[in-house]
Amino acid sequence: RPVTSAVQALQGLVPGLKISTSTGELDKNMSISVRGTGTVGSYSSGSPLILIDGTEGDLNTINPQDIENISVLKDAAASSIYGSRAPFGVILVTTKSGKAGKTSVNYNNSFRIGSPINMPESMDSYSFAVMFNEAYKNQKGSGQVFTDEVMQKMLDFQAGKLTGGMDSDPANPNAWNYPWYNAYANVDIYSEMFKSSVFSQEHNVSVNGGSEKVTYYASFNYLDQGGLLKAGDDGLHRYNVTAKINADLTQWLKFNYSTRFTRNDVWRPTSFNSSFYDQLGRATWPNMPVKDPNGYYTNNGWTNPVQNLVEGGKRNAQTDRLYQQASLVIEPIKNWITHVEFNYSIMNSSVKETSIPTYNHDVEGNLIDTHGTSYLYQDQTKENYLNLNIYSEYSQSFNNAHNAKVMLGFQTEDMKQEFSSTKKYGVMMGGMPYFDVTTGLDGQGNP
Repeated sequence: RPVTSAVQALQGLVPGLKISTSTGELDKNMSISVRGTGTVGSYSSGSPLILIDGTEGDLNTINPQDIENISVLKDAAASSIYGSRAPFGVILVTTKSGKAGKTSVNYNNSFRIGSPINMPESMDSYSFAVMFNEAYKNQKGSGQVFTDEVMQKMLDFQAGKLTGGMDSDPANPNAWNYPWYNAYANVDIYSEMFKSSVFSQEHNVSVNGGSEKVTYYASFNYLDQGGLLKAGDDGLHRYNVTAKINADLTQWLKFNYSTRFTRNDVWRPTSFNSSFYDQLGRATWPNMPVKDPNGYYTNNGWTNPVQNLVEGGKRNAQTDRLYQQASLVIEPIKNWITHVEFNYSIMNSSVKETSIPTYNHDVEGNLIDTHGTSYLYQDQTKENYLNLNIYSEYSQSFNNAHNAKVMLGFQTEDMKQEFSSTKKYGVMMGGMPYFDVTTGLDGQGNP
């Protein structure tokens, strides 16, 4: 299926596996849970343990077309072998390996159009005004917020008799300065913010082959995922490179090595975050035009959400992950097998974010006030993970009726994390991508 990640590929396919998202940000991963919510509290996690070829990893970093199979262990008995790491289930992922034979090169692509579904629609401005006035009367006992004159203009605007949605008479500045009660446009804010369709493309190339002794597999994946924002710009680029080699060095010794690299580039407006929709519902009324007759964004008393998306600054995030896996399988005596596995991964992430004030204008086009503060923010995250597994097992069958197996193993893990962030207020220009904390200058040499 044309999905952007392996997590999306699992949606709706496994009973008891819940996959959900709460925001529209492309850099937010979906949450995964097995058998429903397993824990409560803002600092607790109930996510399943995810093992990719035997080592813990992120399901969002895998090229979906590199996956050979996925198993979901949901019950306690099946996941008990993983101990305290797996109280909320286990997802086992096995990736493709090379097959003996001639070299085979495969290429495929996907070009797709995506559209938002089940989108809400704003109430028309006249109906909104009627209900608002009724609510005001119930609260105050008398009076109305929208006058009969303004409500008639709403009807005339919807009938095509009026344009602009705001009166631009300098002799009546209140009609301009207080557009909440005097504007008469009819705006569906969701259609102003979101596109009706978005284009995305994905390309995959893989190579595999080998002999009876040595097999190899390599792949490259590129995903260009467009965002749905019409106001502002958002999107995602993902690059995946995978290489794997399996070799029978001797009759009793096998060597396996694989490496995976993933880069995610995600960008969006700074204000497009988890609190955006709350602000959208409070700060946008359907009678408010997005822009005034002079072409400037309207002043609605709060920060204009649409204006913030377009002019309020951008956020760029880049995440690199490199996985290295090597293993030896030793069988000096038949049925006595020893596994030595070495897993190492590196994660580097950087975020660059700017916030720029937005401006309002009077009826003559003069600047009257600003909303928001300006700042430049940057952070760096680094993560090193080392895992060593050594286990030996011996199995024997007696008279084809009895089986015995003994296993002894050792595992060690080491995780190191570093995080640093810098934030500077008073940014004067929105295009500055970075600053130098040693000199106190921004990326263009300004203090």
